[in-house]
Amino acid sequence: GRGGKRRPVRPASEPAGPNLTNLGKLYWPADGITKGDLIDYYREVASVILPYLKDRPQSLHRHPSGIDGKSFFHKDHGDQAPARPANSAAAASAISTARSSGST
Repeated sequence: GRGGKRRPVRPASEPAGPNLTNLGKLYWPADGITKGDLIDYYREVASVILPYLKDRPQSLHRHPSGIDGKSFFHKDHGDQAPARPANSAAAASAISTARSSGST
């Protein structure tokens, strides 16, 4: 597997965001895919997927004990919702960061 040995890198053109934690946490143990790997994937596909997500409500399917454990849907970000970034690269970072931070 990929093992999460590398840390996702925020491009210099993106604004600073929350500190990313637990990047080595295995999200899909059978495949060796970590939280850091997922963040990297979101950044890679952001320019393709963000136009379809714009102005649509989002919910987060959380798995605090791992993909095979008990899960729940997190639909209300409340006061924790980040401000909408001005450009799509920043939006991709904010979305992946907010989602991954909420999944720890």
